[in-house]
Amino acid sequence: GMCEQLGDDAALLLLDEAGSAMHYRMTQPLRAHCGVPAAWADETISDARILELADRAGERTLYVLAARPTALEGRPVGEPVALLQHRSTRLAPTLTVPPQTLESYGLDVFAAPVEARR
Repeated sequence: GMCEQLGDDAALLLLDEAGSAMHYRMTQPLRAHCGVPAAWADETISDARILELADRAGERTLYVLAARPTALEGRPVGEPVALLQHRSTRLAPTLTVPPQTLESYGLDVFAAPVEARR
């Protein structure tokens, strides 16, 4: 599973990407289920700040997580790996009438370890 892929010495930084609610859905569940520190930051976070957070993680390996592997390109991280690629259907959200249709949805999580430290 995801926790085993990350290891018990991980620390997680989830990127808040435009158009993705992955950080909203996954930060607390990953923290609770995997038993590792987890936080989120806006996708505009600087590489210098990511490196600072990696240093502050101490003996833990800081992983940067994103909904798209392209969000990790150019960052001071290793090769992204897919932790989760979930596809399913759900009832269409409605407020005034019972749902009549199903809609497809997906949840993707990619992770890459921070490689360069100051």
